[in-house]
Amino acid sequence: MKRKLIILAICLLTVITVTGIAACTENTDRDPVKTDLNGATLSDNGGMTVKYGNYIYFINGYAGETAANAFGEVIRGSICRTTLKNGVPDYKSVEIIVPKNIYGEDTSYGGIYIVNDYIYYNTTSTDKDSNRDYKYDEGVLMRTKIDGSSSEVIKEFNDNDIALYAGDNSKYLAYVFDSYAYLLNTSTKESTLLSKSTYEDPTTEEQTVVAYKFAGDYLVYTMYNYGDESNYSSDYLVWVCNLKTGKQTKILSSDIYNGNSDREVLYTTTIVNIEPTADGFTMFYSKKGNDNGKNDGYYSYTFSDSNLVYDATKEVRYTHETTVNAYTDFTKLGNGYTIAFNSSLFDVFNADGSKVLNENNKPLRLNFEKSVTLIDVIETDTEVYAYYLLDSKFYYIRLFDKEGNNLTVASTDAVSFFSGKYLSTYTTYDIIDNIIYYINDDMEDNAYYYEIPAFNEITNDTDKAAGKILGIISKKDMVTLLTKAEEEEEEEEE
Repeated sequence: MKRKLIILAICLLTVITVTGIAACTENTDRDPVKTDLNGATLSDNGGMTVKYGNYIYFINGYAGETAANAFGEVIRGSICRTTLKNGVPDYKSVEIIVPKNIYGEDTSYGGIYIVNDYIYYNTTSTDKDSNRDYKYDEGVLMRTKIDGSSSEVIKEFNDNDIALYAGDNSKYLAYVFDSYAYLLNTSTKESTLLSKSTYEDPTTEEQTVVAYKFAGDYLVYTMYNYGDESNYSSDYLVWVCNLKTGKQTKILSSDIYNGNSDREVLYTTTIVNIEPTADGFTMFYSKKGNDNGKNDGYYSYTFSDSNLVYDATKEVRYTHETTVNAYTDFTKLGNGYTIAFNSSLFDVFNADGSKVLNENNKPLRLNFEKSVTLIDVIETDTEVYAYYLLDSKFYYIRLFDKEGNNLTVASTDAVSFFSGKYLSTYTTYDIIDNIIYYINDDMEDNAYYYEIPAFNEITNDTDKAAGKILGIISKKDMVTLLTKAEEEEEEEEE
């Protein structure tokens, strides 16, 4: 699993200035790069890196918004590809696939996405204004074939705050721009407004999303119910769009919660996260009603693609409040347990929503001394462990030991295994097959990778290890890095 930042690109309503496709006149013709994807599968779509068969496609560092962006001349910030050799990137095989500057302002999701053998990405505009200055602050959604040939513009926008998303099996892309949610048909290149209001003569505000989450091949988003003019902000509509089929469905609302019979209670629903299942997804969310807190709490519901109809008897309730423990992440384990996280602790719940108790008949809880950033929770046959960040360092911790269906808090301490200075203002990092791919903030924002040691080899000294060069470093950056190394060496000698 990877925490992904999405460059969600949204095509806009009349209220937003969108310039069309004709403005880009760059010559993007390139010979195809030899590519062998016979029987290959796509995984870990999005972010800085995407694994496709035996290839890793990645963003070759960070150049920023105002970097030169002439097609064919970009090195840092371009899209490169490397072949995996014994599961590790082979530096000798690295080659540039898309010589454009990949950039975006959205830091929740971002990066590159592959759908139907095209790479989709946001880049800065190469148009000029009336003063002949480049309009780098405007964004362009483009796509390029995975062999580097046939690049083309899809949409243009008036800034770079764009979020784009597709899952490993998606046939469509979702993109969000200026709070409007869209669906891109990758076959026709046509965009459809997902958050389109069904009300007569809707305002532009009535077609915006309140919040959204992505996982697997799904986009789930919330909107205000503007059908109730006096209470619209207290009544949320929850929609899901299946990115494999392009179909969207309203799955939750006050009407649905109330059994579609009346509006006795109005509900606001806040999506915490969603987890894909074999035939659908589980959504974790908080719910608040205007009934003096009677129905307030954290919940989950598992929807299947074949049945997106809410059944109150199948909803799982974990708490009766949402403020004491404001959970930010949920993970469902294979034995039916669910782990809830809130920055400084983990709580564990049974399949029915009740809390798991320890040997002292107290709720099972694991506390941290400080607030941390959770990367991932992983379950094996014998343990449950997590990766997390604290003070820009990567840590591993065994949370719980497993024996059958029983969990006990593990007695081992957390261990830092990597302290590489990754760039935190763009795509941050990805973890694929126990390798961290990141943009090295200490090395002129170039692309690096680090192999995570086997857990039984992680010690307090492991984090002193250095990452390795992943991509192509320009001559200019190489001179800068060599000069910096010489200066550091001279300072040490003094």
